[in-house]
Amino acid sequence: MKKIICILLASAILLSMAGCVSGKPAAKPQDGSVEAQENPKTSDEQEYPKTSVDLMQTITSNEKESAPITPEAASAASDFALRLFRTADDPEQNTLISPLSVLSAL
Repeated sequence: MKKIICILLASAILLSMAGCVSGKPAAKPQDGSVEAQENPKTSDEQEYPKTSVDLMQTITSNEKESAPITPEAASAASDFALRLFRTADDPEQNTLISPLSVLSAL
């Protein structure tokens, strides 16, 4: 059974990789024939410059010193996470809970 699953996974990975493209345009025929004619640009299409813009240029970091984590705080966070998982456990539902997100929200 494991061999079948491994073979299926390997073939799925190979098939997905086969669909990747190199990103190079297709070569044009050199004999002068026209295989596919490119669509000319319409009047509403604009040429945009192909330059990059630094969107983080005006952003500055706001570093704050955080308080050290005490063993009591770590123990309380662990206890909270375990109680949260126990409370949310429902075998008939597929539930995803992040104790860190809940702690952040609180």
